[in-house]
Amino acid sequence: MAIKAGYRGRVAFITDGVSGIGFGIARTHIEFAGGFRTIYETNVAALPDEPVPEGRMAIERLRRAAAADAAAGKTIGLADLT
Repeated sequence: MAIKAGYRGRVAFITDGVSGIGFGIARTHIEFAGGFRTIYETNVAALPDEPVPEGRMAIERLRRAAAADAAAGKTIGLADLT
């Protein structure tokens, strides 16, 4: 099972990486920062250093635009990702 993690405000979200179903863990104290940083850096280091196929990059551009819109308070639907 792939594990995906994210962070919204003071809550870390961990999902199964496929269904998006998961749970949030409130980490509101600074002593958790080092652990989150280690997990983040480990994940970034594990990414392959290879060219991204254009088809996959096109989807990533849509995802990034939708994420920026969502962060700006806009409602995002499936049509925004296709």
